[in-house]
Amino acid sequence: MPEVAQEVIAGGLLDPLVGIELAFTRSNLIDEIKKDAFTRSTPLTRDVSLRVVQWLEAILSVPELGSRRARPHRVVEIIALDHQHTNVSPYNKVFDWRIISYDTHSDNKYQKTTESTNNLREVVWSVETSLQDLNDDTLVQGHYAGRIRIVYKSDDTKLPAWHWDITLDHGCFEIQTCPTLISHYNAFAFDIIEKHIMKCAQKIGLDDDSGMGGTQINVDFATGLGGDYLMILRAIAGTERSRAAFRKRKRNDGRRTLALTDGTAFNAAYITEESRPAELAQQLGALMCSFTRGPKYYNAPWAHQSWINEFFATYRFLMRKYPTDEHLAQFAGRKARRRDIVEQVTPQDTDDAPYNEEIERFQALNITNIQNTTAALRRVEFRDFYAIYDIDDLVTAMSYVYGILVEAHRRNLGRLEEDLGT
Repeated sequence: MPEVAQEVIAGGLLDPLVGIELAFTRSNLIDEIKKDAFTRSTPLTRDVSLRVVQWLEAILSVPELGSRRARPHRVVEIIALDHQHTNVSPYNKVFDWRIISYDTHSDNKYQKTTESTNNLREVVWSVETSLQDLNDDTLVQGHYAGRIRIVYKSDDTKLPAWHWDITLDHGCFEIQTCPTLISHYNAFAFDIIEKHIMKCAQKIGLDDDSGMGGTQINVDFATGLGGDYLMILRAIAGTERSRAAFRKRKRNDGRRTLALTDGTAFNAAYITEESRPAELAQQLGALMCSFTRGPKYYNAPWAHQSWINEFFATYRFLMRKYPTDEHLAQFAGRKARRRDIVEQVTPQDTDDAPYNEEIERFQALNITNIQNTTAALRRVEFRDFYAIYDIDDLVTAMSYVYGILVEAHRRNLGRLEEDLGT
């Protein structure tokens, strides 16, 4: 099993918490999944829910997992949860339906609550509009399910329980892993991802290679960037600096690159995109350098608010003032003239901009989640990845992200303007 090679930084192993989002689909399901993911009143079509059932059946038929570095992790529960289910969600456990649960205390023989394949299908189909990935709190309160969670445990007490979720996004099944240390990906999680997520998805025909959904890699702010707001600037610069080399990196099958942005600058735009004026890089470089020079109290209670007021507010304004051509066409209409749109964007009324669609989120490095009021949810998201279906490609992508983190810890900020081409 391939691994991410880890490095020691300042006397300790850099071992950040990382969450992965993968996407799987099939051409004849894309329209059905779009309808199911964003229609409030209709339950899942049988074609979509059947695919979920087939995935779960494939998982349960896989022989015991394990690697040379760890004792096997076993499936212990499959649960239907509300769509916003997180440890800190105000709706935590509003909806919590165990589809399958195993008793691991009787001679290590699992006893599942559903005794046959037919029962498994009946249970999944009976979950109210399950897997609807809706951003509507009333639906959560009305006990709509939004995800299926597969939970694992190991006999090795030193290793944590682990889980991944099946949800829906535009035209695809979106897979979300729980935040996991890189060392634990190496020890056991890559094995689960390859055998239960990737291979089982392919086994049931979720093998469309259109790139629908892409892949995103989320890095925890505290463990990945040391909770240091200056480190975010280093990560932005490092992402821009690595752009050219990464976009040449081929997938394992050699058919295309790992990067998402070969011909599009919508989902993962770079600051230095050709359709963006040079003023963006110049003004952002000046903003970054200005932020680094001022007195910052990074360990003080007001550090987070200082970041929002002194950097992020202006960053968001610049992203919206200088969109890519793809952003402009998508959010403002293809007939809109750039000059007419951007002249209406000011720092004072950014929320009322004519195309207020969170353009700042659709960047190669999305930093919008740093502003989260809950510290545990602050993270950066690397977005420039084509949909990944191969474990070697996933390890390559994660190694690329890890390299940017390592460099962010080691590099001097004095080169920010150079990295942005200013």
